[in-house]
Amino acid sequence: MTFAESVEPSGRVPGRGAQCSRAPQPSLPVLSGCPRRPPDAGSREPWHLVPCSNLTPRRPGGRFGVVRPPVWTPHVTTARKRIRREQDNMDTHVTSLTVLDLGRADIDMGVVMAPGDLDGVWAVCAFPGYLVELTDGRRVLIDTGPNRRHIDEPMYEFRGTEFGKRLVPRLAAVDDLRNRLGELGYAEADIDIVVLTHNHFDHAGNVADFPDAEIIIHRADYEIGLDHARNGRPGGIPETSLDGRPLNYRIIDGDEQIVPGLTLLHTPGHSPGHLSVAIELPEAGLVILAIDAIYSRFNRERGNYKIGADPAASTRSAARLIALAESRDALLIYGHDPDQWPTLRHAPDHYC
Repeated sequence: MTFAESVEPSGRVPGRGAQCSRAPQPSLPVLSGCPRRPPDAGSREPWHLVPCSNLTPRRPGGRFGVVRPPVWTPHVTTARKRIRREQDNMDTHVTSLTVLDLGRADIDMGVVMAPGDLDGVWAVCAFPGYLVELTDGRRVLIDTGPNRRHIDEPMYEFRGTEFGKRLVPRLAAVDDLRNRLGELGYAEADIDIVVLTHNHFDHAGNVADFPDAEIIIHRADYEIGLDHARNGRPGGIPETSLDGRPLNYRIIDGDEQIVPGLTLLHTPGHSPGHLSVAIELPEAGLVILAIDAIYSRFNRERGNYKIGADPAASTRSAARLIALAESRDALLIYGHDPDQWPTLRHAPDHYC
């Protein structure tokens, strides 16, 4: 099944279209133009919906490679529950995408992002995370940001390393992932699925907060992350949660559809198991999270993908995402673009 076949055609619009209207509700937090969360447990009240307006038709789109259905590892569930879960997933869709601000860093662009083109140029880049909400009430967190120890110890993972001279995290207490989720009315226990797009420090730093969630990661970065953790290297991922419980990793080996309209794309190069994310929204249409497959518009314009484990693979992965975005008139969100970041809708606003 292709991604284009996994969603129903409609008159949806690109993510850079009209903003959702916002209105307070008597029994729920202020919402944007799509259902944000179901009522509290035990409540019989329906979800509230504030309609979007001034929408224009979206250009019909193309397709890309085969997306395999979910394959659940044995430790996640029994075979019978797995079949039921896959059937339920086919009836589930995405309702909203929220962009989370998880801190900043001073970055030497010529070393960290575009060698040979931006040498000696420093910029302030954001560490984003993303919250996706589904029609069945589940919540999917995409990346967990830098470890909160960077708030008090900016060079926590890089002190004494060469890389520490080129990237300086600047995190405040407000940037803590727990705080950002709390601003939306959620706690770590409210997250059902965590997607680790790769094992680097600014994407997987707080994964130990989620012992109750299913954590999806590509096999290559899972193995690298465990090795780094065992050897005390930056970019490690833990095997247990903060309270000592084993983390529930689900390992994938390629493209993976979580539910119709939420698809992980294997985009190797920046790291061997790097994942980008394609999200089909009811009104905004297709939004593509390039993550670090494309750092910024500058990388795209110059074709400079020299940073990473495999620059040739990075170039191919970037070309794949760009072709998909252009064929579908999609909003392509870059990984750490200092110019694009202020133009995005940030929490508590969201795309719907």
